[in-house]
Amino acid sequence: MVSCQPATRLDAEFAAIADGWGEARYAIVGDDRQLAALHLLEVQATELAHECPQDPRARVWLGVIYASQADDSNWLDALRLADQARSVLRDAENARLDGASRLLLECTLGALYGQAPPPPISFGDPRRAEGYFQRALMRDPQGLESNFLYADFLMRRHRYGEARRALTVALAAPVRPGREQGDQGMQREAADLMIVARHNDTGAQ
Repeated sequence: MVSCQPATRLDAEFAAIADGWGEARYAIVGDDRQLAALHLLEVQATELAHECPQDPRARVWLGVIYASQADDSNWLDALRLADQARSVLRDAENARLDGASRLLLECTLGALYGQAPPPPISFGDPRRAEGYFQRALMRDPQGLESNFLYADFLMRRHRYGEARRALTVALAAPVRPGREQGDQGMQREAADLMIVARHNDTGAQ
């Protein structure tokens, strides 16, 4: 096995994956082009996971990448990729993670459990999704990612008033250094969701 890279170089590798994910998810247009970019990130994260198995950040990012590939794939491939994402993230869940990686894991698992179809088709479970989002929000109550993804979950459950409150927090959250492309993309999606939430939140009219 190749020896793991020095910590500073490894941190730079993960920062590059985070930046590449933001570009693939929000700057590249077209499902095929997005999938191609995500595949390159998958290869990079897989190599890091093999090279540095003691560092669970590679598994977390691999799960995020699989989940993003599922968003751009046909129905059958999406089910397979979502299951891969869940498996990788659950495997990393008991590892020793830094706060940012733990937050990313919880947000992604919340989104996966919230969007996947229920059994027997897949593993979707709104209660488990809510649990992961609540943990993420306890960790980062004013954060963009935690509030945006929770708001997306609430919108899918037609809980528009709660979604508006989460989106208000998400839109006020600062962009994180090194995550600019991804965070700016989430902010644009949050603004679009807010329009829909306001339209549907009859209690606020």
